[in-house]
This record gives sequence, structure tokens and C-alpha cells, in this order.
Amino acid sequence: MKIVKAKVGSQKINCRLEPGFLGLSMCTDKLLKKIGGKISRKLTLEEKDSKFIREEATAPLGLAVIPLTFTSNIKDNICLNNKKSITIPTEVLVDRYNSTLPNYILLGNNWFYGRKYDDDELQTYIPEIVTDAEDAWLRTTLLIKNLTEKKGERVIVSVI
Repeated sequence: MKIVKAKVGSQKINCRLEPGFLGLSMCTDKLLKKIGGKISRKLTLEEKDSKFIREEATAPLGLAVIPLTFTSNIKDNICLNNKKSITIPTEVLVDRYNSTLPNYILLGNNWFYGRKYDDDELQTYIPEIVTDAEDAWLRTTLLIKNLTEKKGERVIVSVI
């Protein structure tokens, strides 16, 4: 399991990286309430009847947009300013909480396309999971390149 830390306001939350998960990014209503988020729109009848919703969600409530802030935390890279961060408004499917659901945001395939919203054509960031070996240790990081900045600023976050 690949977990990366993000912030929403002052709250730290875990995000699970699942680039092969073909559905929407997801979270529970309990997590949404914890971070002070609200459902921005209800699901349409067509969305509720979609194969993904029927198979993956137990009690879908609607969609919410969560502003996830990722801040660089790799300290041993001398070229990296550790204060760089990027905030990505992420559209998530909100499912009603039950004890079998995890307490993190699942970032699915759509998030890895680098678009702010599912129907957005403009790619604003490029996320990439990188595994490298350094001093005989394997290290996995999430590298996010900001395409809206002139220099293409990068944020590098460790993955646990």
C-alpha cells in the first residue's frame, strides 16, 4: 500500500495512491466531516446506476471537491527547497462511513491524469510515483510537477 501525507487546511490526512484504480477518487463522509468539507453535488441517476458506483460504493452520497496540499518533505536533496507545495482541488466520491471502509482518501486513476476535475481538459499537474535506490535503500516518492508555474516547479513527497 502506498500512502502519502497531504493537508487540508490544518488537518493532516493520508492519501492512498492507486494509479491502477479506474474509478473516481473516494473518501468517507466521516473523513469529509473531519476536514470540514461538504458534498458539492449529489449524484445523478445515471451516475448512481454506473457499474463503478454499483460495484465500489456501498452507500454513495455525492461528490465533493477537496483541496489537497502536498508539501515537499525530502530533506537530503540539496537542489530542493523544502517549503514548496502544490494544492490540487480533487473531486472525490463520498461514501457513507461503515467500519469496513478505510480512513484515507483513495486517489484513483483520474487523479493521475493531472486534471483538476474529471471533465476538465486542461492538465495542470503531472504526478509520478518514483522508486529509486540510494545508499542501498529503496525509496519511493511522489513527484508532482506543477504545469501552471513558468518553471515547472516540482514537489517531492515521501511515500510510506
